[in-house]
Amino acid sequence: MGPLPELPSLGPLHLSLSADGLLLLGMAAWLLWRAFLRDTVMARIGTLLGTQQDSRYMADLLAQVGVLTGSSRVALGSFYSPGLTSYGYAFSRVTIVSSYVSLGRLPLALESKDLPIERIRQDLEILIAHGADSWHLVRLSSLLPVPCQDYLQRNGITFLYGRLILLEGLPIGILNIHFDTPLAATDVPEALPHGELLEAIYRELSRLVRGRMLRPSIGRRLFNFWAGR
Repeated sequence: MGPLPELPSLGPLHLSLSADGLLLLGMAAWLLWRAFLRDTVMARIGTLLGTQQDSRYMADLLAQVGVLTGSSRVALGSFYSPGLTSYGYAFSRVTIVSSYVSLGRLPLALESKDLPIERIRQDLEILIAHGADSWHLVRLSSLLPVPCQDYLQRNGITFLYGRLILLEGLPIGILNIHFDTPLAATDVPEALPHGELLEAIYRELSRLVRGRMLRPSIGRRLFNFWAGR
């Protein structure tokens, strides 16, 4: 057989897309992201950063507290924006990081989900005096400071049990159990039903809040993940 005939050169191939083509590709990519990729990617990021699993676990634990106590709402708050104040080293704000609302009850008012510490200063000082070993009962009363009365009335709370979460003696969070009826109030918070189980759940919530406080930076976590640590 002789040599194969040479094919003519086609020259350089130039591809171009019109604006309409780019728009269609963009729309297809956006639909693919929304329909298939977004949930997977966000779940992966949440798992990597350790936030999604923690949040679900926290919500489950708060729901257990709500069911065990028959409360109308359970709220877990975290203190942040640290700095030096007239009281020493302290946090300046408290924000609700997770909550449970029983069936037929309203969630916390939006204004109550992020507050300056000064709004709960007196109650916080009482909680600090009690330490992390017991619950503190707060009843709606005209004797309470006005900001505290406003908080309870705004959220339909007749009374609540509060307890601090501490890290080396420093308050870093607060757990509140809300009730909208005075019938179940007791002056002995330790008499709450299922006390031993509640204590175990409180310790687990404390561990999660402390873990968030001490968790390495995002950059460090990404590096550890890349390094396989």
